[in-house]
Amino acid sequence: MKRIILALFIGLLPYALHAQTAATSSAVTVQDKSTSPQAAELQEAERLSTSVRQLYAAGNYKEALPQAQRVLALLEKVRGEEDPLVGSALNNLALLHIGLKEFDRARPILERILARREKSKAATSPTTMRLLISYGCLIRARGITKREEGMKFDERINAIFLQDAVLAAGLPVPDNLSELSRGNNFKKPQPRYPREALSARIQGSVLVLAETDETGKVVSVEPVPCWSGQKLLAEAAAEAMRSASFKPLLVNGKAVKYKAVATYNFVIQ
Repeated sequence: MKRIILALFIGLLPYALHAQTAATSSAVTVQDKSTSPQAAELQEAERLSTSVRQLYAAGNYKEALPQAQRVLALLEKVRGEEDPLVGSALNNLALLHIGLKEFDRARPILERILARREKSKAATSPTTMRLLISYGCLIRARGITKREEGMKFDERINAIFLQDAVLAAGLPVPDNLSELSRGNNFKKPQPRYPREALSARIQGSVLVLAETDETGKVVSVEPVPCWSGQKLLAEAAAEAMRSASFKPLLVNGKAVKYKAVATYNFVIQ
């Protein structure tokens, strides 16, 4: 497998672990700490979360991993599968596997995170969204033969972006949200293949995040190279995305700004 860029994720891990520790602590306070078995298990989860965060800060990812797995098991038992604390624990576990470059082990966790997010009516946290974008890179790392899977992933992420846009605008999520996300809400122009990249035979996939205003005009673009050495491809993909044509998004008659992800595959024939 090509060497995945880890900078996207590593900077998020301390924050993610800190956030879960604080949240777990809050959960414990609503229990009877002296008599409740569940409270004792939540306290153990809190203690282990703190330990995992400290181990990560010291670079001891391998030692932190079983403790993070234990935190997830405890929270699943006490709080239930759908609890937000379980989502935080899954984020942390995925981040640790990525930090250890255990991408095959990270993939099913990331799929679980994506499936949970698709069921949720809450806004996506920055940590979760970054992890989901990284999942798109891991899908594409499996090769060009998985392009159809990558396209399906883009559709799933863009449906989440649409829901987030509705929530950010302070609007109730409509029952017909699936209608809003059906098909392409934008047309992406094809990028130029940089001559220098062609000469060096650099190829691969670049995910691009774009944000529009209420009229559908692109106001910001962020390329996400999936592998190292893709700076030239990332710049070409971003340049193309800036001229993409987005449809205005109307929810209950109100124009809403939103984000979308698109993938550019650079392949030398």
